[in-house]
Amino acid sequence: PIFKALEGSARNLFEERLEQALSITRWSYNNSSLFGEWIKRILGRLFNVEGNLGVPLVSASDTRIRELLTEGLEFLLARNNREIFLKTVNQITSEIADAGFNPGMGRRGSDYVPFYYECTNNECHSSRTELHYEDRGTIALLTGKCPTCSEPIEIETSSDSPYLGEVTRNLSLRVDSRQMAIDSIIPTVVHVGGPGEAAYYSQVIPAAQAMSIPFPLFVRYPRVYFNTPWNEKLARELEEKEKTVLHRQDMFRLSGKASKFRRKSQFDHMNKALSDLSTFILETHSTLNHELVLLKTEIEGKKGKEAEDLLNLKLEIERYLSWTFGQFSEGKLGQESTWSWIEWAINSGFGDLFGPFERAYVGPMKNGATLFINFAV
Repeated sequence: PIFKALEGSARNLFEERLEQALSITRWSYNNSSLFGEWIKRILGRLFNVEGNLGVPLVSASDTRIRELLTEGLEFLLARNNREIFLKTVNQITSEIADAGFNPGMGRRGSDYVPFYYECTNNECHSSRTELHYEDRGTIALLTGKCPTCSEPIEIETSSDSPYLGEVTRNLSLRVDSRQMAIDSIIPTVVHVGGPGEAAYYSQVIPAAQAMSIPFPLFVRYPRVYFNTPWNEKLARELEEKEKTVLHRQDMFRLSGKASKFRRKSQFDHMNKALSDLSTFILETHSTLNHELVLLKTEIEGKKGKEAEDLLNLKLEIERYLSWTFGQFSEGKLGQESTWSWIEWAINSGFGDLFGPFERAYVGPMKNGATLFINFAV
């Protein structure tokens, strides 16, 4: 249905690109046994075959990697380090909340364990179990129950010098312990991540410092919004109905101004234009959601054809929020990439899959900038 906005050779081109994207999805699926492996093969194909970037991808679930991570997990589980982590993270979490912000993760309880356990029963398909810490003097008892088969799990080890060698292949990292454990095997200099990681690493970094663990420099990658023929067509239809849309002259003017300053190497002006663009996009998103709330209230008081027309308008706004901002339900947005790689590839073409990123980004761009890629048919 999204190709209704296209005609003739343009539609044929987009359909060919879609089939190529789906063939990659099928190929990676047929060569994978686990969901995570499927995703890894898709990314590997895009990065290193289609894009020829030469990026090594290493899965944390690989048994060889898990064995290497054992020492780092034992370090984090040791009584003194675990206590330092809990005290620091919870203190920082309270400070963030007291300052009026929402912490990226909640407080950690006294039974916190810095890793999960994956059930070994075949029918459970490595179901992840949260473990609970029980201090028994010189012994630490880790307990849990598989959420799939309900089999109880018990791991007993020294509280001061834990040994996890016998279960290491069944342990998986948590978001708050991941980087510290990885640092035990790879001397990471820079960690590139999104807003979610930025939020919870603001709680984790002080804990790492308190334990004298070197933590890499954290860099926010640019957020990229992009245009599609179907987004633009829907935007025109909504604008005719006097609804706020992102695809309007003010947005294209701001995006064009940032591009002009980038080409002229006027990077201070470029960063100011990108900041204005980010504000514009966020305000548009907020306004459109507010209009949606008002529309829902208006529908409640209508009947018949009038109610049906308003309901169709509501569905159009929700679809536009999904297509343009990745908002898949009220208050819920997708991960930072927001749109599926398939939609991006359909518009960029596989021959220039990463070209739009490379042309839009320059080194002096501020950390976590917001960009808009204007694809043209």
